[in-house]
Amino acid sequence: MGQKKVAICVGINDYQGNNNDLNGCVNDARDWADLFGHHGFDVQLMLDGEATIAAVSQALAGLVDQANEGVVTRFTYSGHGTWVPDVNSPNPGDEADNRDEALALVDGN
Repeated sequence: MGQKKVAICVGINDYQGNNNDLNGCVNDARDWADLFGHHGFDVQLMLDGEATIAAVSQALAGLVDQANEGVVTRFTYSGHGTWVPDVNSPNPGDEADNRDEALALVDGN
């Protein structure tokens, strides 16, 4: 029996409003999903409106729960990024720019 392989691929083109939309992120996620699928991964594909904070958080928690010895896990994200001031990490000021980076999910503020 082969190794268990699990992947989550997220792609967001369609953000709220008209000024923040992207091109190609959904295609990126589909391409990653196809690649992983060809290599035997069980892939969860999350596109545009499916990529909410709750849904991605739940999917990542499930991925972490499965991550143990002998399980290969992958996560890809194509979309906007963002940052917040580095004030609440275990080591405030641990980044030279004093910012923590984050994913900008479809329903994020």
